[in-house]
Amino acid sequence: RDLLGRERAELLVEACTSTIAHYAFEPEHGLHKGDVLLSLLRTLGRDGRSVRAVEIGVSHAENTDFLLRHSVDIAAYFGVDPYLDREDALEVAQSVYKRYPQAELLRETSAEALSRFD
Repeated sequence: RDLLGRERAELLVEACTSTIAHYAFEPEHGLHKGDVLLSLLRTLGRDGRSVRAVEIGVSHAENTDFLLRHSVDIAAYFGVDPYLDREDALEVAQSVYKRYPQAELLRETSAEALSRFD
């Protein structure tokens, strides 16, 4: 299981408090990372706001698939991964990204992709 410990999850949310008003943590033994990210994205999309997300380090696109399968509020989703010598992971990720019209896979380093986003 991909768990994000309670302490790390609380730090993640604390870092986002300038954007997100409140997020309550109840589970005693941590949260699934995808659930935390999904909640943060849904909170950002409240009141009809358009949400654009960028994922750095996509690998096999498990997070991408989880988030886009469970959220209709994401207007644009960009995955950034150069896939250096990782053709097998690239093929899997490309098949996931093809399923979602709002998703775009950028085969770049994070430094290269930075200029695309303001």
